[in-house]
Amino acid sequence: VDPVMVSTSGHTLLEDDAIQSLKDELFPCATLITPNLPEARLLLGVKDIESVAAMETGARQLAAMGPRWVLVKGGHLPGSDQEATDILCNGETGECIQFTSKLVANTNHTHGTGCTLASSIAAHLARGLQVLQAVKEAKDFVSGAIASSAHLAL
Repeated sequence: VDPVMVSTSGHTLLEDDAIQSLKDELFPCATLITPNLPEARLLLGVKDIESVAAMETGARQLAAMGPRWVLVKGGHLPGSDQEATDILCNGETGECIQFTSKLVANTNHTHGTGCTLASSIAAHLARGLQVLQAVKEAKDFVSGAIASSAHLAL
């Protein structure tokens, strides 16, 4: 479940009761949820998630809402101008794994990459991959797509 709840400009896209329904009804049924940092903050009711350690804590708190796995997408992490770190948390064990990739310099072709990542993970899961491998493959796909589009003048 990719909880698209916050626009790129920072506006909340769902009413409070819809957000609560995600938490109560959908997350407990989910194999994986993939919030970005603004969405994770909104779901957790916290003001800031400003470090990888805070992302891990937030991922564990989100996992307590019922999904088997949580991937907190860290592309919006303050101070992350060289690389992006995502945190994958196993909801059963609380174990967190970091996925770090270099940010592509000189490109602004990143709009929609979080949704693309979530869709790619879903496609890999449908092909039978386990969550950890599906996330790795999807991260590689999206990173490659961003890198190969950096030279385009769109």
